[in-house]
Amino acid sequence: MYPHAHLEELNSQGSIVWSKSGKPYEKRYLDESKGVPLQCWWDDISFLRGISNSHERLGFPTQKPVALLERIVSVSSNPGDVVLDAFCGCGTTLEASGNLNRKWIGIDISPTACRVMGERISGTGRVELPLTGVKKRGAKYFKFSNLPMSIPQLKALPPFEFENWAVLAVGQFFNMYAQPNRAKVGDLGIDGRLYLPSNVEKHASKDSEKTPLFKTVEGEKYIPIQVKQQEKVGRPDIDKFARAIERDGRTTGVFVAFGFSRESLIEISKLSRAEHNPRRIIPLTVERILASDFSTELDAWIGVEG
Repeated sequence: MYPHAHLEELNSQGSIVWSKSGKPYEKRYLDESKGVPLQCWWDDISFLRGISNSHERLGFPTQKPVALLERIVSVSSNPGDVVLDAFCGCGTTLEASGNLNRKWIGIDISPTACRVMGERISGTGRVELPLTGVKKRGAKYFKFSNLPMSIPQLKALPPFEFENWAVLAVGQFFNMYAQPNRAKVGDLGIDGRLYLPSNVEKHASKDSEKTPLFKTVEGEKYIPIQVKQQEKVGRPDIDKFARAIERDGRTTGVFVAFGFSRESLIEISKLSRAEHNPRRIIPLTVERILASDFSTELDAWIGVEG
């Protein structure tokens, strides 16, 4: 309660706000209040190597904490606004915008990044490949657009991007979990692994039920995948992959390419019929993957891995 004279003084200074009901309220400015206003140097948000937000880590380079992007979005926009992130990576800005009731548009040149952000935003831990259609997150929808969908577009991808696309597409094709190698150099002829159902455990992070993860168990069953971004795989390529399969202690592998020569298919047949140490290679063309021709031939090989 202020004396009448003090109220008159505040009113003359423009420090009184009058409500519609006629009730006065005092204006309080941040620089006149106790404490220090938020500065341009923010050191109160833990970086992703910290323990407090370790459940957020996706293994994506340059990933930022959600709390950081929530602060940026909240001070630079209002609920209902559209937030554009033209280099959105793994989608941290998109998640932060959704948490704050903003609409959003995310753009990235990498189909792999789009797949990661799609899984993250959908909260399912898996998004179908090729990435198309409208996906639902709670009562909200989001859509993938302009992703590589044709053979010419896939041929034009950088080699590592095509490799990631192909390995993940193999998983979708066989309705199993596939994982590309993180190391793209020195992979000894194996570009990814297709994990058999008994080998994959889907679980939620202890810190966040909305973050499904895939946990692979050492020593369990998987099938090696090799990818070649070339028109026709030849017999030498098949022989090299057969040696890589044997070196990895496996008997079955999946080979993805745009096409296979007649000699390579004959070699695949010979390897499968070998009396000693048979190795079974499943040739899978990009055209067949895009046609969504679900394969049952892998069922015949599941038993051979043990």
